[in-house]
Amino acid sequence: MRIALCYSGVARGNWLRNNTSVRYHFPKADVFYSTWRTAVADMPPVPYRTYGEPTMHYHPMKDVDPSLLTMKL
Repeated sequence: MRIALCYSGVARGNWLRNNTSVRYHFPKADVFYSTWRTAVADMPPVPYRTYGEPTMHYHPMKDVDPSLLTMKL
């Protein structure tokens, strides 16, 4: 079995320390990185893929149908 580490999102915090620690604990793992096209300036110098940032078409709390909030068992 092979392990794949998939980093997704915006690189924040002490990226180098975190990545070094994960690679120490999983030395044979394949590592993949991705980020939003608008966050490329924040990425460390590693190969990565970019994707468009999704657009939220709804508010996750305001658009809930009230009839779905009651569970009938």
